[in-house]
Amino acid sequence: MTRIRLTNKLISIAILLMLAAIVLITPLSNRGFAGEEATFCLGFILLFGYYLAKLLNGIRLPAISGYILAGVIAGPFGINLLSKDVVRALQLFDDAALAIIALIAGGEMKLSILRARAGSFFSVIVGQVAFAFIGAGIISIALVRQFSSTMASGVAPILAVALLLGLVTAARSPSTTIGIVTETRSRGPLTELIIGVTVILDVLLLVLIAFIVPMAKTLATTGQTFSLFFAKDLFVEVFGSIGIGVFFGAMVGSYIRWVGGYLPLFLVGIGFVGSLVCRYYNLEPLLAFMIAGFVVENYSKMGDDLIRGLEKSAFPVYVIFFAISGASIDLSSLRAMWSFAIVLVVVRAASFYAGGWLAGRVSRDVRPHISSMWLGYLSQAGVTIGLASIIERNFSWGSELKTLILAVVAINQLIGPVFLRWLLEKKGETGGMDRI
Repeated sequence: MTRIRLTNKLISIAILLMLAAIVLITPLSNRGFAGEEATFCLGFILLFGYYLAKLLNGIRLPAISGYILAGVIAGPFGINLLSKDVVRALQLFDDAALAIIALIAGGEMKLSILRARAGSFFSVIVGQVAFAFIGAGIISIALVRQFSSTMASGVAPILAVALLLGLVTAARSPSTTIGIVTETRSRGPLTELIIGVTVILDVLLLVLIAFIVPMAKTLATTGQTFSLFFAKDLFVEVFGSIGIGVFFGAMVGSYIRWVGGYLPLFLVGIGFVGSLVCRYYNLEPLLAFMIAGFVVENYSKMGDDLIRGLEKSAFPVYVIFFAISGASIDLSSLRAMWSFAIVLVVVRAASFYAGGWLAGRVSRDVRPHISSMWLGYLSQAGVTIGLASIIERNFSWGSELKTLILAVVAINQLIGPVFLRWLLEKKGETGGMDRI
């Protein structure tokens, strides 16, 4: 029976790829039907991601890995069905999916847990960030030689690269973490620790970027004076996102309380509208919707209803978001910088382990998880890619460093979900089979 099911899945995938090949032979976009092409690609990736996730699930890989791999295969570096133009056309769906995932992340952050485990979260964050910058400083010495043709000599440029790589090393992916936790229905102390640290650090990272990027620019540029103009814009973005997140949270809570019907549809709708509002005012939708979920969970009685409504819309949301994420993985960057990327991936993982070890010295709650906790923090996306673009715009050697960062993201986003699911299963915190 298992062999028959496997054969059926392979046949389904083969049929989908044949349909994609037909579209590629007679591209809809050449006939002036760009909208139809995007619609076809959306339907294709939903089915392709579903069957590929089912196939990988048979060998105990997470569904999210299937969605990401579907995006890689269909993306610009695969069969190019999800071309860069199509990915841009699907950006609105991607933003709405991110909003739903962020709502789940905020809804998982219970104030009672934050208060009870504040010391654990703080110790892990401090330890991991500290070792992230130490590890980045070591590897920066070698990188400066690689960038020597576009970088001034001396200690200051090394420090600039170290500061920027420290940010990159510390960053991770709340969306991927929440996706795996939701997929596996995980609950337990390690799950709480991983979610708490990941979400809090993602917000903290925006603040660190506001200070560290201007500092690195001053070090890297001769005659450059330190300016917090960049920081001012970023602080406006952060606090504006928090403010509109509170507003969205109040709106969602009121709807659940007074209306309640068609909740999954309403949540998808507010994801679309809220994402457009955030983009228009240059706000951060991930932070805004995290705050919205947090407000509903902790300042209303509708938190459980919110999570149930979000879970009903989780499957298409995850397929779209992670498939587009996979299509955005720059494999050309990986080919160009694979040796440095692997070194940085290893250094980053080691910094997480060392940070967890340091946290375990001061926090009793962290000690049982020192040996394996670092496996839960490997995924990268979102903020890291945004940081790579900021670096490219602000530094003469930024394009070279961006190439390295995208290569690192490619590796971590492929291996991170696999290790996180394996870790949660090993610790016995998963609640059942995947809902795919």
